[in-house]
Amino acid sequence: MPSFYPENIPQEMKDIPQWVLWKLEKRDGKLTKVPYQVNSKKADTTKSETWTTYELAFTSYDSSIHAGLGFVLTKETELVAIDLDHALHNAISPVDGCTSKEWDNGILAEIQDFDSYTEFSQSGDGVHIFCKGTMPKAGRKKGKHEMYCDNRFFAITGDHLAGTPRIVNEAQECIDVYYQLWFEGYETTNNSNNIKSPIMDDGDIIK
Repeated sequence: MPSFYPENIPQEMKDIPQWVLWKLEKRDGKLTKVPYQVNSKKADTTKSETWTTYELAFTSYDSSIHAGLGFVLTKETELVAIDLDHALHNAISPVDGCTSKEWDNGILAEIQDFDSYTEFSQSGDGVHIFCKGTMPKAGRKKGKHEMYCDNRFFAITGDHLAGTPRIVNEAQECIDVYYQLWFEGYETTNNSNNIKSPIMDDGDIIK
């Protein structure tokens, strides 16, 4: 089962009654995250009556049945979620031949730019960033980058990335800049030109 650390989930997200449970199920030969209600019926990211409070979802969570809790995004909450898929990869040291996890080029700079709550995804090799703002257009996916604000649920792990905020911060400028950069291919001046090194010690980076 995926790691789940509920104590790390920002209270602001817990206070929004847009929670579901989820399971990993096979669809077309591959595992897919499927949202469920607390009554064991499937949930729908477009129907609020199938969502519930964090408290009820958490008390209904059974690790032998469910993979975890999920948060449903809606435009009304003005929360944006960024999914950086496969951000970590295995690297073999040329010195001792040991294998370790390394970040893909530029990923840490992107995370630092948003300066908001970030957690490892269910797979363990990707990250989710949750921030405040609105998107210029509909949700998009291109390559390893995804950004959504509506009609989508995210599996929440609470596996907080050390060195990032534990709260959800406003990031409208970054949302606009990176939407153009990732999905529309615009060259633009942005904060990443003057990015600071992430606030992480060596142990956190290696982890």
